[in-house]
Amino acid sequence: MNKPSVVVSLVLLSLGACAILVTATKWTSKSSTTSAQSQSNGFPTEVEFRIPPRKPAERSETGGEMNSKVIAWLDEAFDVAEDLVQTHPKNLGGVCLLAKLHRRAGNETVARDLLNLVLKIDPNFAEAYFDLGQFELKLGNHDEAERLFQSCLAKDPKNLDAYAALAESQLAQGKAGEATKPLELLVSKVPGAAEFWNKLGTAYMQTNRLQEAVRAFTKALEYDANSREGLYGLLSSHMKLGDKTKSNEFAARLETLDATTPRVDPNRNSMDLDAKKMQDLLVFTYQTAAKLLTKAKEVPAAISLLEKATQSLPLSNDIPAQLATLYAGVSNPDKGIQILRARSNEFPENAAMWLDLGIYSLKSRRLDVADEALRRVIALDPKNADGYSFLSQTQMPADRDPQGSVASARKAVELSSTAENYYILGTAYYNAGKPDLAKESLWKAMELQPTNSEFRRAWNSLSDGAK
Repeated sequence: MNKPSVVVSLVLLSLGACAILVTATKWTSKSSTTSAQSQSNGFPTEVEFRIPPRKPAERSETGGEMNSKVIAWLDEAFDVAEDLVQTHPKNLGGVCLLAKLHRRAGNETVARDLLNLVLKIDPNFAEAYFDLGQFELKLGNHDEAERLFQSCLAKDPKNLDAYAALAESQLAQGKAGEATKPLELLVSKVPGAAEFWNKLGTAYMQTNRLQEAVRAFTKALEYDANSREGLYGLLSSHMKLGDKTKSNEFAARLETLDATTPRVDPNRNSMDLDAKKMQDLLVFTYQTAAKLLTKAKEVPAAISLLEKATQSLPLSNDIPAQLATLYAGVSNPDKGIQILRARSNEFPENAAMWLDLGIYSLKSRRLDVADEALRRVIALDPKNADGYSFLSQTQMPADRDPQGSVASARKAVELSSTAENYYILGTAYYNAGKPDLAKESLWKAMELQPTNSEFRRAWNSLSDGAK
């Protein structure tokens, strides 16, 4: 009888993104005309527009004069976006990117004009509705913002950012009952986001659903023990419930948090703040432009763009990981390993960067590189369950260390008893010639995630093979 196969799936990690605010400075201006196709009653109509000038300004948002490096980064961000619009005039995502830069640079009139142009070209382009909604939210026009976010969701029902913004606009109008719906959806989709649990707790509290508010704020603290909003929400909820003991407990925790939280140095150089924001904006611009090019199936152009980014920006951002993924897509994973290794060597104490290198090398079947990187993760962070879980996968092949794979997987389960880690442990046991223990671990994985078809197939495969 043939030995059943058990396939290991990698547990991928995801990164979130945050909004960046910048202010304009002195710029040179490109003047160029490009075009895009508009749909009018089903017939294409040529729409022409000129690349708008960049708004000059003397000072940064924190009041300090902007140095030449910051100005150069801002110019570079606009160059990337403008070049994308000029070379790909039908890529409306590029126009939205350019609008975002103008908005963050304080040129709101130009940004609005660009977004309205996008909707003239394609009334179903959800991103433009979302960005216009952000304008109205910032201006305090919460009812109009709500309408625009709803329009965005009508075109793109999976846009989680739009659900979050919709809830924010509704809470600002006192529509807490309506805000609970998008917030409940968000915590179901992103259960580890303390921010969403806190907002849901606020909505529950405002509708006098106090026990549910307590549960929501408690969930927020599970994911962020130092969440000031969560602690304050529990203090307020218990006060309304008449539980003085609990409210005093959370008041004390808030006082301790405030006493131990480092305060921002008022004498910190404002230039440092501006430079960090501008660098983040440039990273965001490169990454967004590369994603748009990749979506348009122009991967070589996306790779070239990100390679340029690595020459002008430090390697401490996420661009190397994005570039490595594109290298893998064109069957050149070794270049991806090279850029990720360079980043890790530049920041040798950063366990997350070594983990990125380890996962990428594992997926690329460069097991020696993966093994080395993952051991660095564990050396830097001995309680990193992902480090042990992925190390186990590098050790599984018969010509490597199947018994060591079991030990690594058991350590991962000890540190984090997730369904995925039990699945890896089951697979390690199987490859080490211990099918009974493999079945036990796979059964545990199924108990934790009963609807996971991959776990069930693996368990059934082992059960069938034992007959």
